[in-house]
Amino acid sequence: MEVIFFVFLLVLAWVIYYLRAKKRNHGRSERGHERLQAGSATEPDRGGGQVVDRIRVLVAEDNAVSARILDAFLDRMGCSATLTADGKEALRVACAQTFSVAIVDLSMPEMDGFDFALRYRRQEGGRDHLPIIALTADAAEQVTDRCLSAGMDGILTKPVMYDRLVAVIQQYTRNPPAAS
Repeated sequence: MEVIFFVFLLVLAWVIYYLRAKKRNHGRSERGHERLQAGSATEPDRGGGQVVDRIRVLVAEDNAVSARILDAFLDRMGCSATLTADGKEALRVACAQTFSVAIVDLSMPEMDGFDFALRYRRQEGGRDHLPIIALTADAAEQVTDRCLSAGMDGILTKPVMYDRLVAVIQQYTRNPPAAS
């Protein structure tokens, strides 16, 4: 019962944080989009018919609330996110499409983040290297070592903070840090 209550409080805290951040940062979305223009997919700009490059991010997260928060953060940055609920689905999507970066939860049903990374790296072949970022609440040294051994490039700890996500996306998509 205590665990359920703790999870409820954690989800409630995320929702409150998200709503406050959204209200506080209303209108900053355009600046985030301009900061992070790069990537492999293109779409027309709503303003003048120009083509805008977008960072395409694959997110593999089985927790619906966490996935929605990541999706909202990525959207705020101007990224295009594809959400999957498990490693098996993420592997299928990653092999069929091109992404700038993948953010993969370490503990998911069907296939965890470690297996995803190992299998994707075997199938990657001659394609461009896909940066794979582990998503975990446990950033212990053994977990970090295991992630790197599986072929992951970095770790993003939960709860994910917007500024840290921006830094990770910039680092692994070769975008220069935004001027403050």
